[in-house]
Amino acid sequence: RATISRANRNISILAPITGLASGQAQIQLHAAGLRRTFTAPIDSANRRIRVTRNVTSSQARLGTGILTLRYFGDADTRPQIVRLRSARNPARLRLVRPVVTSTGRLLAQGPVTSSARGVVRTQLQYVDRTSGQTVTLEFHARISNGTWSLNLQLAPAVFGQILRRCGTLHSYTLFTGYIQRRIRGEMRSFQVLPGV
Repeated sequence: RATISRANRNISILAPITGLASGQAQIQLHAAGLRRTFTAPIDSANRRIRVTRNVTSSQARLGTGILTLRYFGDADTRPQIVRLRSARNPARLRLVRPVVTSTGRLLAQGPVTSSARGVVRTQLQYVDRTSGQTVTLEFHARISNGTWSLNLQLAPAVFGQILRRCGTLHSYTLFTGYIQRRIRGEMRSFQVLPGV
C-alpha cells in the first residue's frame, strides 16, 4: 500500500516481498502532472520494502497518484511490476489463498470496502518448462456489493502447462484503486501450487 500525507507532504510505501529477493526496487510516482522516480532498498530479513519520501506541495494537496514499483529480479526471484493508486483510504482487499483444482478450475474470492468500484484482478504466474519463459495469466472479477469472486475453467492447454511448469505457481491479486472515493490500490500474493 502507498499513502500520500497532505500534512507531512510525503508518501509512505509498504510492499511485502519474498525474503529471497535482494538489492533494490525502482519506484515511480505520477501525480499532479509530475513524475518522480527513486529507489528503495529491499529488507530481506523482514521481507518488505518500506520507504517514505517527500512529495511536492501540489502532489500532497491532490492526495492521490499512480505508483509503479519495479523489481528487476535476481538469480532466484522473478521480476515483477506492480501499479496501483496511492491514496488515503484503504481498499481492505482480503482473500484466502486462490485454488487451482485437480480438474483445472481457478477459485478465488474475497471482500473489499463497500465503496470500491471496478474489478479485482488475479494473475497466475509460472515458468513454462518447454520454453523457459515466465507466463502470466490475468483474470478479472467485477466487484459487487463489496465482494468479488472467480470460478472459472482454465483452458486445457493452459492447465497442462501449469501441471508441467518449472517451480511454483504464484498468484497476485490486485485492486488498483478508485479515484472518486480516494481508495488506494492494494495487492495480495500467494503461492498456489508448490514447485514441480
